[in-house]
Amino acid sequence: MIELPGSLRDVLVERIDEEIDAHGASTPEQWVEAVLVGLDAAAEELDEDLGENLVKNLEESGELEQSLSDELEEQFEDLDDGSGEDLVRILDGVCEIAWVNEDGDEEIAKGFMESDGYEDEEY
Repeated sequence: MIELPGSLRDVLVERIDEEIDAHGASTPEQWVEAVLVGLDAAAEELDEDLGENLVKNLEESGELEQSLSDELEEQFEDLDDGSGEDLVRILDGVCEIAWVNEDGDEEIAKGFMESDGYEDEEY
């Protein structure tokens, strides 16, 4: 599993949608190209080490037996129409991506649950 900033997911989806619209992508091969362009844009937003090796890190995270491009092309074969959201959802599953919220909302939610009496009560 690889953890990436949740805000990056929106950048990725938006860039993929732009690429699909610009080139009229409608085949698995074209969708793979759109995802790779989106990943390039996303990599620019990441720290240097993770950004430079993003595709390699995604391949390792998903323990892929073939290249990310080949794996995605196979996965996209079942799609009738690909949107950025659809393609990223498949990418999430293939590469086991965990999108983390960098604002700490998970800790806030945890504190809220505990303060509302949801913690274990002793009798």
